[in-house]
Amino acid sequence: MFKLQTRLFLALAGLSLLVCLLFIRLSTLFISTAETNAYQALLLSVQAELTHPQVTNLHEVKLANYIKLYGSNDGLPAEFNEKISHQSHGEFTTNNQHFIFHRFNRDNGRYTLVMNTNKLLANQQLTAFKSVFLYSISIGVMLLSLLSSWYLAKWLSKPINQLTADVERSSALALSKDYQVKAHDNAPKQKFSGLLRNDEIGELANALEHSYSKIQMLLIREQNFTRDVSHELRTPITLIKNTLALHNEQLLTTQATETINNAARELEQTVEVLLALARQENLQFSEHKLLPILEKTVLNILYSHPNTRFDVALEVPPNVAAIGNPYLITLLFQNLINNAFYHSGEQSMTIVCEDHQLIFKNPLRPNNIDVNYDGLGHGQYLTKRIVEEMGWTMAITPVQAHYCVRLSWAAS
Repeated sequence: MFKLQTRLFLALAGLSLLVCLLFIRLSTLFISTAETNAYQALLLSVQAELTHPQVTNLHEVKLANYIKLYGSNDGLPAEFNEKISHQSHGEFTTNNQHFIFHRFNRDNGRYTLVMNTNKLLANQQLTAFKSVFLYSISIGVMLLSLLSSWYLAKWLSKPINQLTADVERSSALALSKDYQVKAHDNAPKQKFSGLLRNDEIGELANALEHSYSKIQMLLIREQNFTRDVSHELRTPITLIKNTLALHNEQLLTTQATETINNAARELEQTVEVLLALARQENLQFSEHKLLPILEKTVLNILYSHPNTRFDVALEVPPNVAAIGNPYLITLLFQNLINNAFYHSGEQSMTIVCEDHQLIFKNPLRPNNIDVNYDGLGHGQYLTKRIVEEMGWTMAITPVQAHYCVRLSWAAS
């Protein structure tokens, strides 16, 4: 299979040669017609001389050696008579000789003038010159057409070759061991040549860049998912395995059972978040009010544990809204509130809103103000991943007797 450049060259060269041959043929016909008309004009001038009133005997008029006068059809040679037939003027070829003839009437007689163009010295020189000139020009035009076709094929295929090189370079970069996509905003952007062209090449370049961007986003999500799974799932799985190994031959204690339950709950929560971050539909963001999502999350905790006291103070105006995905926002709030419920020192928390910020406060017991208390900070990695995906910011700091999480987002 030929490359595009070769096929373009063959197509353009074939078309150019066809046009050249057609032009040569038309030029030959034009020259031949012009010569015939010139010879006919010459015969007409001879006829005018012969039909002059002062001329009484036509056969006494001296003619050039390449022109002959025949008095009637009977006087014509048989091969001439057969070629001329009943025509009044024209041309014919016989015995490799080219003739021009013209008939006229005078004194009730029919006369025929016949010119042998091969005996015309000027015509012999013109024919030789015409052949050299025409064939030289034709060969030159053909060579020029081939060179032009080669240049045009190379010029037309150059954008395709550049796009091919860009795609191959991008593929090599993506497959290299040093290629790592760190984040959406910091991901290397591939710019294909021809993006600003207003033709099919530009459309192809834009389609390739769009496809490459989508593939790059998929790579980002795949790398993030692999990193998240490696980072978050190992700890609860290790806890479950170690607990079961320590109690392999005896009944589980209350503490061991609680450890397994906490690890299983953490696994479930982690898998839910990771799957939510991996789904394309959850990465479509729009504006949503936050109070209904907070209320629904708190109510789910209370309905799941009706016998456990957990006081939540919601001080969030009903018109507060943020740009994000409702499912990811729900998971974010669910993680923060669940962490306060399962890991806090006190069964209570406060959620307030201050200037595009949601502040989650979890009170600390006096004996829990140390580095070992995690409270709302439990599972920070998952909450940070959700916040990072939606373009929010999160800060976790102990403030006086509270463990405080601040969520911020850009104003819509």
